[in-house]
Amino acid sequence: MSCPRHALPTFLLSVTLASALAQVGCGSRERPTGPVAQVDPVTMLVLEPQENELVGADSMRAVVVQALGAVTAIEFIMKRNSVPDTFARERMEFGRTQNGISIRFDVRIPALLTGAKLVIRGVGEDRMGRFFYSEPVVVEVIECDLFPSECVRE
Repeated sequence: MSCPRHALPTFLLSVTLASALAQVGCGSRERPTGPVAQVDPVTMLVLEPQENELVGADSMRAVVVQALGAVTAIEFIMKRNSVPDTFARERMEFGRTQNGISIRFDVRIPALLTGAKLVIRGVGEDRMGRFFYSEPVVVEVIECDLFPSECVRE
């Protein structure tokens, strides 16, 4: 049995057209992943001490950290500017999400020489387990027995 002469080109045209349509359907496209929870970012601030403030060596000092947004925990970290040593770190966790909260931590400033710089950062954790960091606040340590007029103890 032989095919008519015009049947072969029609068959090839339909195979080529079907192949082209299959390739268009198999291209990359955005696929649904299910509902995604919308969580707003949290802004963290260190309210106290302020940038370039003098802090007395071996004295108690308030560190106030504020979270603008919903958090389940707030902490602060105090490190030395020149080396990666962590001098103080404290965390407060909440039983439920808190929105727009300030926490005061009472911290002992390390007994360092005058001129040592400390970096303080506030950290907030949201209910998704994401961490948000404040801008670093750099303070300068002074020895109170050498500079009594500049050193105010709390």
